[in-house]
Amino acid sequence: MNDFVVSLSDPLARDPAVTGSKGAALARMAQSAFPVPPGFVITTSAFRSAVAGLSDGLAILSKSSSASENALEKAGTQARRLILDAGFPRGAVSGIRSSFKAIGSPAVSVRSSSTAEDLAHASFAGQYDSFLNVTSFSDLLEKVRRVWASLHSPHVIGYRRRNGMSHEDARMAVVVQTQLSPDASGVMFTRDPVTGKNQFVISAALGLGEGVVAGTAQTDRFVLRPRAGTLLSSDISPKKHRVVPSPRGGIRTAATDASIQEQPALTKSQLAGLAATGRSLVDLFGGPQDVEFATIDGKIQLLQSRPMTAIDQKVPPDEPWEANLDRKFTWERRGGALFRLEQDAAVLRLKHVKDCYDETGSSMAASHIGHVTNGHLYVRANEVGERTLRKRYRIQTEKVDASLKKGKSYFEDVLQAIVEQRLLELKMNRRNAENFADQVDYMEACIETMGYVQGNLHWRQGKPGGRLDWHKIFSEITGEPGCEANVFVQAIQNRMTRLITRIRELARIVQSDPELRRLFIRRDFEELTSTKISPRPKVKRFRTRFKAMMRVYGVRAGHGYGAESRFATATWNMDHTLPFEFIAAYVEQDLDELVRRERRARADRLAATSRMRRKLASDPENLDRFDRSLAEAKISVRFLEDHNYYMEQRTIGTMRESIFAVGQELVSRGQIDHADDVFHFSIDELKEIAREQTRHDLRDRVRVRAGEMARRRRMKPPTTLGTKPEPTDSDGEQEKPSGLDGEVIRGASASSGRATGRAVIALPDRERPRIRPGDILVAPNVGPDWTPAFAIIGGLVLDSGSLSQHAALVAREYRIPSVLQTKEASRVVRDGQTITVDGDAGVVELGI
Repeated sequence: MNDFVVSLSDPLARDPAVTGSKGAALARMAQSAFPVPPGFVITTSAFRSAVAGLSDGLAILSKSSSASENALEKAGTQARRLILDAGFPRGAVSGIRSSFKAIGSPAVSVRSSSTAEDLAHASFAGQYDSFLNVTSFSDLLEKVRRVWASLHSPHVIGYRRRNGMSHEDARMAVVVQTQLSPDASGVMFTRDPVTGKNQFVISAALGLGEGVVAGTAQTDRFVLRPRAGTLLSSDISPKKHRVVPSPRGGIRTAATDASIQEQPALTKSQLAGLAATGRSLVDLFGGPQDVEFATIDGKIQLLQSRPMTAIDQKVPPDEPWEANLDRKFTWERRGGALFRLEQDAAVLRLKHVKDCYDETGSSMAASHIGHVTNGHLYVRANEVGERTLRKRYRIQTEKVDASLKKGKSYFEDVLQAIVEQRLLELKMNRRNAENFADQVDYMEACIETMGYVQGNLHWRQGKPGGRLDWHKIFSEITGEPGCEANVFVQAIQNRMTRLITRIRELARIVQSDPELRRLFIRRDFEELTSTKISPRPKVKRFRTRFKAMMRVYGVRAGHGYGAESRFATATWNMDHTLPFEFIAAYVEQDLDELVRRERRARADRLAATSRMRRKLASDPENLDRFDRSLAEAKISVRFLEDHNYYMEQRTIGTMRESIFAVGQELVSRGQIDHADDVFHFSIDELKEIAREQTRHDLRDRVRVRAGEMARRRRMKPPTTLGTKPEPTDSDGEQEKPSGLDGEVIRGASASSGRATGRAVIALPDRERPRIRPGDILVAPNVGPDWTPAFAIIGGLVLDSGSLSQHAALVAREYRIPSVLQTKEASRVVRDGQTITVDGDAGVVELGI
């Protein structure tokens, strides 16, 4: 060893000035008998010596403290290039070689350990470069240079600047350790990172922990009592893939054996061991810790421990929330932080919302004046006189009524043709694109069309006063409870029922071939392309029918009221796993029984209609009102799913695929690493990039903006800005009781019937759970992203929702007992708990 290299067992390694914060923490753990993989640290002295002659070139960093983003990017690029070209100080290479041989591992991990890293006030988590499974000495030296250079990447410079830290004082050490090939890996927080509660929160995945730290892996979540280490709650995800070392160096994603996909990544004894380790680390370091770990043959190995920095720490906004804002008005926040490209789309959409309001006066289009601050969108309503609004209402109402007299919705009669024409024009634009600039122009046209359809056409589909309330009118006419109205509008053919029919037909093909059935039951969808199975006649038939379905529904991404789908959600064309999962769920079902259920639903609808018409026969005026209202209600059923197909699925899906194509092109040009990195650029920036003759590396800009996006997601944006909103007047109406009441959860009936089954909890930002026939789906809300599975579920329970939304409508079509507006079912019901849904009474009975 020399001044440039120290072992983790060397007392000198405990000094952060020598080995950086991470290296010092690892040394303290190793020397305190914690299980740490053997290794050594290339010290900050090696770094200082390597850059000693570069002081003039690196001086530009001090000038960037108040520079623009472009200047910051140039400064970082120049500094990093200088370091990459620098040599090692004399004696460093021999010391590194000796230490590399001494640990006796064929592969090592190479990780950053800056003196400004893992601090109590600034973690720098994920800011520096690190490399796994480095398999040769020459590659080790190259990776050390790249870790050094990452000290001055633009996103790191920006991070230091925001935290008031000096560029000149930053030093970098490099930790080199034996590369593990773990059974599972993860992160443990010794306090809840979201709430700050005194409980241990563990996220774990199979294989290496790279995806856990990055937030991209399929992970299990465990919450433990700190002292006893006993389990408070767990959330087990199907782990279809894992990250493993690649034989040629680096890492790769591998399929997980089906037999362990749904097994917990950690055993109870391992969880107890981690809890004990966590308590000891808190004692060692004197505060809450963020711990990275791995398990091999049942034993725990510690990879890192750093202070938790986010507890009770608010992320300050980049600028005051009300800067440049007209505070005379009330501005309401719309959703969370937006990507750069998403901001452009939102602003374009608001322009079209204004056009809709100017013509129709629709209340849904009233809030169309936007303000973007810190990446969050706020909107306010435009003040218009009552006389102007009444005129707009009258004109729009006349248009809708004219269509209803034809037996059509206004969408079907007028708007559908407009949407189809715009989509046809986009298709021609895509075919005529000859170069990358044309491709970006096509993407811009798709975003513009999305804004026009979603912002303008979408809110002019109905009368300004809202759609017909069939349940209320039914009760007024017949004197029967509103929940009895459901049967009159069930089993009506529309775009969703036709999609489910296609999925069911594909599932029947799968059921007819034992090998194909096995593949779908195990979710081994990658085998569909294997030479072993692809020649089978049933597989060929399945592929043909699947392609036919995708030509119609491939742009589907599940957008619509209640859906979790977002701006970046992939379409079925982009990820075939999504439709395959639906097909697999139907493969496990009795398809003949589904057909019989649909026939019974249609028969019940016809019988109920005949019964009611006989009941009202002696009152011609009421009978006429019943017939007219029922006809309009049926039109609404078709309209709800048919307009969603054109306005959400096809329009938004076409836009999403155009963005993906631009991202793929940037990847193929070597400018970004992942197609979705394109979201970090505005439309104007992408047009400029397409025009440039030189293909500049855009990765540093992506890193800066990804960090910016992560920071903005942690901000606490106010719900409103400007003038405080006036309190709403409920007119003295009492709200119907809902929520937990003893052993039941009360809500609103959306679909009649009674069903008992296993609860499956679907939560936002969690991996989609696997649904089996008869399961009860419980969620905050769901939309068209879930409705293709409704024909096989046993029941539906939602925290919120509307009786006229997609989920309620499809539930009625398939006679699925449903209770909405429970407020808290997704928090009260446990995953796997047996519950009973009583759609008639509007309650959920809690079982064991």
